[in-house]
Amino acid sequence: MKNYSEEELNRAFQRILNYYKSRYQIQKEPKAFLLGGQPGAGKSSLENMLNLKDEYISISGDDYRKYHPKYDDFNKIYGKDSSPYTQQWAGEITEKLVKELRAQKYNIILEGTIRTAELPIKEARGFKENNYNVELYIVTVKPEISYLSTIKRYEKMIELDQVPRMTPKEHHDLVVKNICDNLTKIYESNLFDNIKIFNRENDLVYSKSEKSDLDPGKVLQKEFDRDWELDEYKDYKNDCLDILGVMDSRKAKGEEIELIKSNLFEKMEEIV
Repeated sequence: MKNYSEEELNRAFQRILNYYKSRYQIQKEPKAFLLGGQPGAGKSSLENMLNLKDEYISISGDDYRKYHPKYDDFNKIYGKDSSPYTQQWAGEITEKLVKELRAQKYNIILEGTIRTAELPIKEARGFKENNYNVELYIVTVKPEISYLSTIKRYEKMIELDQVPRMTPKEHHDLVVKNICDNLTKIYESNLFDNIKIFNRENDLVYSKSEKSDLDPGKVLQKEFDRDWELDEYKDYKNDCLDILGVMDSRKAKGEEIELIKSNLFEKMEEIV
């Protein structure tokens, strides 16, 4: 059941749409980039690289949660667990923005997780029908590191006195479990003009235009499964200890610290 009215949704949508249209130009040869990767992978860094000249409207559902008419109420009541209460709202706003801006041919960057293959395929088809050049960019990083990054982001939001939003580990792990197979399905759809995989430093790992016979899903799986480098492992372990220290300093509840500790260190012996 919706916790907002259509009038409230349309009012927020129009406000956001007008803001974008006041800052960006319609294109004769529009381009769209879909960004993917599990939560905490580092998609924001890749988006910054792509949009250095601010030529693309960057659409991310998380940015629109704050426009929900009950956003503050949900945060007061549910705190870090408030995300589900604005999820439908964020999804509808995103869908309406993409549909409208795509029809008018603005350059677009659309961020997601590739939790399913169907949605990126649907979006790519919509862009192609509107004469877009559309590419898919994926960020690859070991799942342990990306989950740690979601914790870092959560703690940083607390430090900045922002409303913290926790990424449930089960959601993170579900995306990790399915993303390689989903990427294979997307590759086989042949709807994207190019598919690229980058590491966290924005170095190119794979490009379909250069290796069209190589399944990017297998490339991504290989990156997930590769052995840890010694320095990489040391950095991960130190970062885990640092974040637990931050939680202890802010006097986080014991059960919260123990949960995060068990999640972060559950595969430590396997890594070693």
